[in-house]
Amino acid sequence: MTIRSFLARHPQQRRSQPLIIEDLLKMAEASKHEAVNACLAMCEDLYINGSKSRYVHSIQGSPLFELRTDAENQKACARVYFYWRNPEEVVLVHAETSDHGRASMKLLNGCAAVRSADLQGRDVLDGARSL
Repeated sequence: MTIRSFLARHPQQRRSQPLIIEDLLKMAEASKHEAVNACLAMCEDLYINGSKSRYVHSIQGSPLFELRTDAENQKACARVYFYWRNPEEVVLVHAETSDHGRASMKLLNGCAAVRSADLQGRDVLDGARSL
């Protein structure tokens, strides 16, 4: 199965870079290279395995999902937040690394805002790509 991916842009700032790119660049600038590599590896696994990816976790009570590493095996937990447009299309929204093991509410709210704008037909997606 080939998963088509879209990168989300901020609903009010379309001229900005895709949100996940901004997040990954911030992590790289903070010398969180292991986390950046983990995020990229999880996205590759999503491409190869789709919804059966070992990293996919639903976010309880939400239409959002995350790709998540196990904090036990790493110094910090890396996460990529996304949602499915349909079974073959995914929208990658945000990425982060954290030591506390909990998802960032700020980033989750940002993901929900992007999804809402997408459902309303607003232009928040940056072209289809094969992951």
